[in-house]
Order: sequence, then structure tokens, then C-alpha cells
Amino acid sequence: MPADPFATAPGPASVLSSAVITDMAGVYADPRVAPTVSAALSQKTLDILNRIQSLISNELETVGASFREMVAVDLELEPDEALPEETTIRDLTDAQRRALSEDTHDAGWLEIKFGLTARLASLDAEQLGGVRAFMFGEQYVGMSEEELADARINQMVDAQISMIRNTMGMAREEAFQRYAATTETPTALGDPLSDADFDAMRADLLAKRRDEFQRGELRLQVEVFASVHAANYEKTYATLDTADAGLVVKPENGVAFDEGWVMSERDKQFYGRMFEGITVVDGELVLDEEKANFMTEMGLGFLEKHGEIGLEYLRDARA
Repeated sequence: MPADPFATAPGPASVLSSAVITDMAGVYADPRVAPTVSAALSQKTLDILNRIQSLISNELETVGASFREMVAVDLELEPDEALPEETTIRDLTDAQRRALSEDTHDAGWLEIKFGLTARLASLDAEQLGGVRAFMFGEQYVGMSEEELADARINQMVDAQISMIRNTMGMAREEAFQRYAATTETPTALGDPLSDADFDAMRADLLAKRRDEFQRGELRLQVEVFASVHAANYEKTYATLDTADAGLVVKPENGVAFDEGWVMSERDKQFYGRMFEGITVVDGELVLDEEKANFMTEMGLGFLEKHGEIGLEYLRDARA
């Protein structure tokens, strides 16, 4: 399944679901009827988004340049061996990464982390429309197309607010300030944002996204599962694509778990590796010490967490 930066894609042993705060008053605008005047973001929200773009264009570029200079020192590179401008820590070989100092290593991964977070904080409607999202939970079962669309828009906005909060927080951290110290045109961060500021920004962005959706400018692509377990068993409850078939529902998959579900051969292999060496003795899960490793210990934790449903996974994986 394509990765969604705002939601955990379902897959074997997935135990995470999107925590979605919805704001649905019970009245849903018809997406085919657009208002005559488009919703505009407040000046304060625009200022914050512009500040993030400035951080990407200025400070983040400096962090990257600092990292490459530090790499050159650590690896004792000659002037004619200078790294290309776009080189990140991911582009280095394992041997090169092992030769880096802790400070250089930190700078390299900070560049990656900040760059991803800041870009996710500033996605626009066109970029968001290219994302296929996954939503987990029985609260979505039975929703109309309009309700599901609004739940997804709320999810988008909550995720963007989270990324904005993280971006602005990281930009104030000592490490980021130090690696970006030589920025020629530093970004004015202003006063730290309060919870009230973020609440106002959320309302602002929510109104904007709803407006873009009503105008047909924001495409929504969603795959809905009644639970993470349903996702692990590949039991899609509904798909929504507002630029294609609209809402398509499989009512038979609207349950959180069904003992009659059967694992795919691919998932049997995956869970088989996770559960290797695990047996049930007198009702207790026991892991053979000789089989203990990161994966089997994760499998044991998964089984213990999910109780009877976990035991069903164990039986299915060995069927």
C-alpha cells in the first residue's frame, strides 16, 4: 500500500491507529455546491506558514551545508573530493557513516528530520490530494460520504497542526540554532506559539480545507478499516475517492474482528517469523530463549497485548 505521511499504513503486526479528533457539527456541506467567496487564511496563519518556508529555504540549507563541512573534516576529504550540494547522511555508505563523529551524525539526521517535518507542515491542497490515507476504527463504520470526507479533512488538519508545532519547536532547539548559526538571512521566529494560537490556526486551516473540498480543489483518497486487526487481515470496510468512484462500502467488513478471517500466505510467513519459538503452556505464552530476538520479542508483546485475538493470530499463522 502507498505510504501516507499522515497515517500509519496497515500491515503485518501494525498496532497503531490514527488518533483523529473530529469536529462535525452534524451539518455537512454538499461538495458539489461551492461558495461564491473562497475562505482565506488569517494573516497570522499565513505568517507562520511563511516562517516555515523561510526556515526551509534558509536555516535548513545552512544545516545541510554545515553537515557536509563536518563530514569533509571527519572523512579527511581533499578539496577536490567535496560532497555534492544535495548530499545527506542517507547518501553516505555504511563505512562513511561509521566514521562520523557523534556531532556530525546528529547534524545529518537533524537535517533529515527537520526537512521532513517542515515540508509536511506546509503541504497545500494539491499535494494533500495525492495522498492515499488509511483510517482505523469502528467510529467510521456507517458514515455517509459527507461524514467520512469531513472526518478525513479533520485528520489532515490535526496532522498539519502537529507538524507545525513540531517544526517551530525544533527551530528553537539549541542544536538546530547551532548548526544553522551561519544563516545569512535568519528567520524571525517571533514569540513562542500558545495553545490558543494553535487552536485558532486549526480552526483557520479547517475552514480552508473544507472550502477547498467544496470547490473540488482538494481530492480525498481514503481506505477505511473497522480496526487495525481488520487492516492486518486486509479487510477493507470502505474506500473513498472524491475524484473517482466516490464511496464504495463492503458492509461485511464492518466489524473489528472475525474469527472466520483467514490470513494471506504473505502474512502467514510474516507472523510465522514473529511467533517463532512461542508456545502456550498452561494458558501462558512462553518464548523459547534460543529463539529470542528483536522480532520474536515483539511478537510475544503483540500476543500478550491482544489476548484472545492474539491467540487467533497465532493459530492462523500456523494453520
